[in-house]
Amino acid sequence: KVLSPQAMLERIDDRYAWLRDRSRDATGRHQALLAAIDWSFGLLEEEEQTLFCRLSVFSGGHTLAAAEAVCAAVGDSLSPAAVMDGLESLLDKSLVRREEGPDGEPRFTMLETIQHYARSRLAVRDDANLTHSRHAAYFLALVEKAESSLRGPQQAEWLDRLAADHGNLRAALRWLLNERKAAAALRFAAGLWRYWWMRAYLSEGRDALEQVLALAAAATLDEAGLALRAKVLGGAGSLARDQGNYVQARAWFEESLAICRALGEQAGLAAALNNLGSLAIYQEDYLSAQPLFEESLALRRQAQDTIGTAGSLNNLGLVLMQLGEYSRAMELYQESLQLYRRQTDQWGEAPALNNVGFAAFKLADLDKARASFVESLLLFQSLGDREGMATIIEATAWIALAEGQLERSAALAGAAESQRRALGTVLYGLDQNEHQHAVGQLRKQLNAQRFAAASDRGEALTLAQAVELALKG
Repeated sequence: KVLSPQAMLERIDDRYAWLRDRSRDATGRHQALLAAIDWSFGLLEEEEQTLFCRLSVFSGGHTLAAAEAVCAAVGDSLSPAAVMDGLESLLDKSLVRREEGPDGEPRFTMLETIQHYARSRLAVRDDANLTHSRHAAYFLALVEKAESSLRGPQQAEWLDRLAADHGNLRAALRWLLNERKAAAALRFAAGLWRYWWMRAYLSEGRDALEQVLALAAAATLDEAGLALRAKVLGGAGSLARDQGNYVQARAWFEESLAICRALGEQAGLAAALNNLGSLAIYQEDYLSAQPLFEESLALRRQAQDTIGTAGSLNNLGLVLMQLGEYSRAMELYQESLQLYRRQTDQWGEAPALNNVGFAAFKLADLDKARASFVESLLLFQSLGDREGMATIIEATAWIALAEGQLERSAALAGAAESQRRALGTVLYGLDQNEHQHAVGQLRKQLNAQRFAAASDRGEALTLAQAVELALKG
């Protein structure tokens, strides 16, 4: 058994001077803690020491399967079969903690001070680079497995799974960038950008994608690498567009389009056309958007791409809405919604329901609008899509205004504005017009003071509280 912390401290001697030298700025108490950890480390068997050091490569915890894949290999000094026993031993010695993950699977973590110590040990070992390489490879495989599942019946499960390893994903990509492994970094970014987008990690995702693109620009890419670059450009452009940086978004979308045309890559071409169309919508250039969406739709129908077809139909509906053709837009939205439901794509279904609701609102069918908004909000909530939730909170403010619930409307509008500000997103097109109209009416009917007070109450709400208020209507 490992000695108690107090017993360890009592037996510490000058052999730990090296540790104090490496922590000159640490407090005496912190130095003592590091020395205690070092004493405990010295009592571990060699295999346990190896496992302890290698486990420090994880960020934010890990599963048993991840530890077995990253910390051990057949023919290695540490076999996969030894990892479970080693983890149990480290748990008994309080060097590792066990927690329940979001899916009920155990996850293992280290206290920050212990992990810092373990990482300093790993850094001077011969197997440090191998451990980081295995870590990056494991999470690259996870990202690529998740990519196809982010559009389908398992998307909520995979979003949560990626979220549980958010720290590991960040660390793995950082290592690939630092090691200048352009091909692997492109694969990683191409598979992960949609997660950043769907969970509204817009700034983090865009920064990472920019770094990957800069690295890839200095590398020689084959056709497969160029196709990946085109996909990453599309992802980076989507994040930039949602942040309101339209100039940068256009540059990335157009480069993606050029690559896909040169390669004859039809799926990528359809996506790039759709992206440019969406940017035109954001910039209120509806006449330019329509032919882009129509060309994208034709390519996707030809390829029998059900989810892509649903997306292009939805976006054509947006154009018709902007042109005042609400009934025709409703038809396209309904067709899009049916296709998303056929594929059990809740991430597509949620915004499609929002659009059905908005079309119904403009057609003065408040009951259908409210029902669609509520169903959309519940889906966005289950997916953890904060931007989507903010969109519906805004929409319910319009319903409340139409029904004469003025202070509730102002509070919902304030809550939505607060969430958009936190996410770094913007309104555009009809949504922006409707927002400005609603705020103008509320200021007029409530007076400036009452409107400000109600709006401030909404801005003070948490996201969960704002969702609850929206659902009460």
